[in-house]
Amino acid sequence: MKKIILTSFMLCSAFAFSQEIKFGAKVGLNLSNLSGDYPTGIDEHNSKIGFHIGGFAEYEINDKFIIQPELLFSTQGNTYGYKDYYGGGSYYDGADYNLKLNYLNLPIILKYKIIEKLSIDFGPQIGYLMSAKTKIDVTEDSRDPSQNYSVEIDMLNDGIYNFGGTIVQGKASANRFDFSLNIGTSYDITEKIFIQGRYNLGLSTVDKNSTNGESINSWNMKNGVFQLSAGYRF
Repeated sequence: MKKIILTSFMLCSAFAFSQEIKFGAKVGLNLSNLSGDYPTGIDEHNSKIGFHIGGFAEYEINDKFIIQPELLFSTQGNTYGYKDYYGGGSYYDGADYNLKLNYLNLPIILKYKIIEKLSIDFGPQIGYLMSAKTKIDVTEDSRDPSQNYSVEIDMLNDGIYNFGGTIVQGKASANRFDFSLNIGTSYDITEKIFIQGRYNLGLSTVDKNSTNGESINSWNMKNGVFQLSAGYRF
């Protein structure tokens, strides 16, 4: 009898615990950029629009606090470039860079309910860089478009690249793991549907060597991502 009572109690406890955990899916937009020590001559670095998609779990600690771990695929990066003008500004040479980073991110979010449907969200995140490409569009002389060319660099692997007839040995220039902090807010539209706004502040350096073998200097580039999401609890 004691065994039956104990087994029943354990089953009921497990069932009650499982009832506290909710699972769901979310999707949304990214507005990403990379801060850093860009070399003199880089005219500007601009944000890039991407997306994130994945799943989450929610565990309600009490009436005020919820833990929400997530697993998200996220497209990030930015664009930057430079131009050197000649002939009184009548023509130029330069290059435009398009940095494309694809991460698998694991944020662990602690949510604090301000009111019934509104919460403040905060927590750490670790990211794994699945792919990293930089497309470089080179302008040799703006007066002669036939001299222009493009090169795509794989930042995660060594490679050999042709820069307008010059062969360059490139080295892997990106770190696989990324560490960051998230802060934002969530609002429950219904019991099942919610929206979230969040900023992801990068703490670790993305690049080992941003100049692909020409220098050992890092630009100390760090991710910064605004995210707007919609989610659904199953």
